[in-house]
Amino acid sequence: MENNKILAIFTDTVTEDAIKMITSKHEGLVHDFSNEAEFKAARKVTTEMNKLLKAVDTVGIAAAKQITELRNELKDKIEDAYSGTTIPFYIEDQKRKNEAKRIKEEKEARLAEQKAKLAMIKGASARAMHLPIDDIEDILQEVMCIDLAFFDEDMQQEAKSSKEISLAQLQDAFKFAGQKEEMRKADELQKAELADKDDEIAKLKAMLEAQQPKQEPEFKKARTINDDLEQFCNEYGLDIEALSELINIVNNHTITTE
Repeated sequence: MENNKILAIFTDTVTEDAIKMITSKHEGLVHDFSNEAEFKAARKVTTEMNKLLKAVDTVGIAAAKQITELRNELKDKIEDAYSGTTIPFYIEDQKRKNEAKRIKEEKEARLAEQKAKLAMIKGASARAMHLPIDDIEDILQEVMCIDLAFFDEDMQQEAKSSKEISLAQLQDAFKFAGQKEEMRKADELQKAELADKDDEIAKLKAMLEAQQPKQEPEFKKARTINDDLEQFCNEYGLDIEALSELINIVNNHTITTE
């Protein structure tokens, strides 16, 4: 039935009966195309066929254009007929899709932020390694202040375990850094005290040299004794007053000997 409706479009161009007639006219023929007259006659038949084919194409293309236009017109009418329900439905449907997209994007952003925070917790002790004690304390406070409620329920246990491990490692690092800092300060203090003693010794030596003629052998001898005492005090950590007293004893001894 559907084929008959479509075939009706071509009725004015060609019919089934016309095709049967053409078939009966050409079916079973024996041709001798070496004969020039028969060859020319066959050429005319071929031209006739091509014209008919072109006519069918022309009708079909025109019909297809009309069908497309009619189809679009019918679709517009159908959409208008349903528009009282479909238009507000499309608006609500798009609204829901936009909301679902917003929720999805917010969730992805929240998860990305939580993963970054979790990575920060896990890498805190590694970042604190070899840092000054003040910087370690800052990182320790940062991890300590992280609220586990920031994480979604399915990440809270991992975050809790990571925080506990990180805090323990950071506290060890803080303690070790504190010990190193105390040792550094003690070393600096010791060096400063030795430097002060060296200054005092240098001053005393200068005073002794100013008081004794440099040409006298006895002064050279006393200076040698003073140098020995200076080395002795440096080695055994004697204070400046003890050194001065020893130097005076040496000087008095030198004078008495003379």
